[in-house]
Amino acid sequence: VDVACIPATDVDWKKPSVLKPCHAILRKHFKHHRLIPSVSTADAENVYLPGGTACVVTNEYTGRIAESGQDPKGLGRWSFVRIKGKNNTRILMTVYPVRKASIKTAGDSTAFSQQWHILRSRGEEIPNPRAQFTADLSQFLSQYPDDPIILAGDINSWLRDPADDRNFENLITQFNLKDALIQQHG
Repeated sequence: VDVACIPATDVDWKKPSVLKPCHAILRKHFKHHRLIPSVSTADAENVYLPGGTACVVTNEYTGRIAESGQDPKGLGRWSFVRIKGKNNTRILMTVYPVRKASIKTAGDSTAFSQQWHILRSRGEEIPNPRAQFTADLSQFLSQYPDDPIILAGDINSWLRDPADDRNFENLITQFNLKDALIQQHG
């Protein structure tokens, strides 16, 4: 494994009781590693916190990292790493957009509910975490117009049906993204 993309980690990466054992396991299996987690700013009573993502880069690839980070809005929607290659720098992202829902149907501790409440506390009158994800990811990726993009995650959308999520379909078109599974297996 050179790079692993893990969506919906469901742990509070802000807690040392989560990070320390994870690093210990990675050290046991890899000479070098870099863990790039993302998590929302929501508080959790224990280590369980729905949502979040992680990118794990190992061994020789750790020396090729140009940049890494997480969702800058603190919603735990993505983590990323830019890897230097011979001819370019690629951006690898782990994403976890929440399911389409409403605050009335979302459970109290879901990633949707966390994001909805965080966006509401920031002044959004009628938050739409799913649409906000697509808008924010588009803005983020626009910073890297020359980087090939590898996007991995639990998309919570049916990519074979563009009508399922028009916002995400627009993102796919804007950045010329392809579904590797559909491309390979039809």
